[in-house]
Amino acid sequence: QSVFIGADVCKIGAHGFNGQNHSDSYGCRKLASIVVDEKNKWYKAIDGVLYTHDMQTLLKYSPAKPELYHEVDSRVRHIGAFAFEYASALQCLEVGPGCVSVGHAAFLNAEALRHTYFADSVTEWPERYPFVGEWGFERPYYLDLVIGGKRDSIIEKYCADEGVHFFALEDGQLQDFLKTPLPDES
Repeated sequence: QSVFIGADVCKIGAHGFNGQNHSDSYGCRKLASIVVDEKNKWYKAIDGVLYTHDMQTLLKYSPAKPELYHEVDSRVRHIGAFAFEYASALQCLEVGPGCVSVGHAAFLNAEALRHTYFADSVTEWPERYPFVGEWGFERPYYLDLVIGGKRDSIIEKYCADEGVHFFALEDGQLQDFLKTPLPDES
């Protein structure tokens, strides 16, 4: 349920917290808290979210954090691979203008996620599967969410290519978008 990263830890691999076999006991799904020794020169944690010490990269959002909404810190330039994997309560995510890249499978199995906003500063996007649930026999299923962003952005292109709901947002519309329920598919 919690992880303490000591002062001497200088490298955590991309798969350090992700669930390779997708089981409760192995995938860190119950991880609610990440704490980093304040003397650590490579990493820091704020409210259960792990970052590089310079705050340039968001490495891991604690999957069992109870918050429904998260705003990515404006200092974050990169969202790492598997960063929000299994975020079980997170429904709304706001990624502001500091972020320029999103890693592979960043939102793998974040099944509660419904509304996600990306500023048009994001220019690097994974080729495949940033938003995906478990893999089936033939192909993965995609999370049912609405992504908001600016027209003609890399995010809008991704949504069009993958058949994901995209909502073009003008200035001042973000808060209303994050509070609006998903469109009815029936």
